[in-house]
Amino acid sequence: MNIFCDLFTMKRFSNSLSLFVCVSFISMVSCDYGILLASVKYNDSAGHKFCLAYNPSFQDLPTNQEEAPVHKMADLMSSFGCEASSISVQLEDKVVVVKRGNCSFSDKAYNVYNDNATAMIVINMNGTVFPPGATNLSDYANINMTVAMITKEDYDQLKSLGPDLNLQLFQATASRVDYNLILIWIMAVFTIFIGAYWAGVNKHQQYLKNKLTAGMPRRDEEEGPDTSEEVETLDVSPLAVIFFVILIIGMLLALYFFYDYLVYAVIGLFCLASCIALHGCLKPVVAKIPICTKQLPPNKIPILSSRPEIRNIVLFFCCSAVVIWWAIERKAGYAWVLQDFLGIVFCVHMMKTIRLPNLKACTILLLLLFVYDIFFVFITPLITKGKQSIMVQVATGQGSTTGEQLPMVLKVPRFIKTDIALCHIPYSLLGFGDVLVPGLLISYIHGFDLRVQSRCRIYFMATLVAYGLGLLVTFCALIFMEIGQPALLYLVPFTLITVFSISIYRREFRLIWKGEAVIRKSKDKDLDTADNTINNDVPIVVVTTNGITASMNNRRPSPSSDGEPENVRLLSDST
Repeated sequence: MNIFCDLFTMKRFSNSLSLFVCVSFISMVSCDYGILLASVKYNDSAGHKFCLAYNPSFQDLPTNQEEAPVHKMADLMSSFGCEASSISVQLEDKVVVVKRGNCSFSDKAYNVYNDNATAMIVINMNGTVFPPGATNLSDYANINMTVAMITKEDYDQLKSLGPDLNLQLFQATASRVDYNLILIWIMAVFTIFIGAYWAGVNKHQQYLKNKLTAGMPRRDEEEGPDTSEEVETLDVSPLAVIFFVILIIGMLLALYFFYDYLVYAVIGLFCLASCIALHGCLKPVVAKIPICTKQLPPNKIPILSSRPEIRNIVLFFCCSAVVIWWAIERKAGYAWVLQDFLGIVFCVHMMKTIRLPNLKACTILLLLLFVYDIFFVFITPLITKGKQSIMVQVATGQGSTTGEQLPMVLKVPRFIKTDIALCHIPYSLLGFGDVLVPGLLISYIHGFDLRVQSRCRIYFMATLVAYGLGLLVTFCALIFMEIGQPALLYLVPFTLITVFSISIYRREFRLIWKGEAVIRKSKDKDLDTADNTINNDVPIVVVTTNGITASMNNRRPSPSSDGEPENVRLLSDST
């Protein structure tokens, strides 16, 4: 018995809301980071390095330290640089440092650029960095200098090095290939295999159970509770899929405009959904342990009124402890292990809970999110003022004063240490949506495999392989293009083309496209045809529930006046 059974409605709401929140961030993202090398001696390669975020639309940085010129620093930290009259020092050929606030980045940049400065570094007081954006697109063409940002903590360390510093600005080096991508690939494919396999088996077992119990009388409460495990699912229709995608877009835009207010709500929702998912995934395992099987006594407590078993209550508190541990330590160096564990459990639980009825609904979902992914990664930089991708800005928390990032990603630290580690992003990321969205498709086709009893579960295995290949292509594009990739750009064609090709070759496209309704209709038709073609003269021996043996021919029985079929004859009342 589930401890959350009285809150099943809340579970469905939490699962649905969690799904479209995490699917909102489905792209692997990147950002332009650089290195600020400060030294007392001129051109000293052994100086101190600091992370900065810069906007290449103003001016790009040299690719390495050898190509970076050396400049002196002009400290205008006492002013915001919003008025040219407030600048009283010589700025020519210097790197100017100003405080963030009071005016736009473009206003600050115009003032120092007109004094022939070579770069402007904005000091952010809240401990985060992001590439400064322009007010108008024309500012990028008119301001030909580097515009970057560092944190207040780094500025304080910079000042402690001495009054007369030599600065070099260049791009942060990062290995094009990192072996942590292998671990991310394994986690993604493993998650889909477990989730889709479990979901398909549950769906098929539920189908067999419904078929077996059809027409049977309902169990009375006096006969005792039904001890069989009930599979809780959330069926999603094609119309609901369209509404679901609209909600995803709304959530992404809400986070873009109100990130600082909503980020903690998303973190809290992730904690709640992860706790429910962990409980749901571990409950079948705990059910096999024959300890603490007693139920609570009758009570009126809302959550406990269903009288859950003691072992389920213990499991609930253990799951809550794991989630609380992550919530407290989410910024620690080891927290990525807990986040990935909870993320995998969350994705598996969602795949076995969210059930799409047919390939039509799956196709609508994947194609809509395919367009959504491309638009918010590649198109929004062309229409936003700062030429920033809405997806990238939300997923990385750029511009946030909280320093928080959304937890809806699988992340693994980079195994090859480079300068990029200074920028607190030594991770490769894969959004939950890149696992969940194809996973829902593979979950459905595994259930279809079991229904039609396909050989070697051809749909499930072939589409799982196609997903793995699509993810490899995504990683290759990420490596060679050196920019964040919308993974669904590759995963959707790989998975859908595979399913379509196999179903057309096996002549099962209509069945898999329409789903259960066509299968049920087709089977009913076959049964009626078979029933009408049976030889009506062949007798059938029937044993009744009372042990009475009867003989009945294959014609449909016609009821007599007392309600018994006329063509049923009792052979013996004593047997």
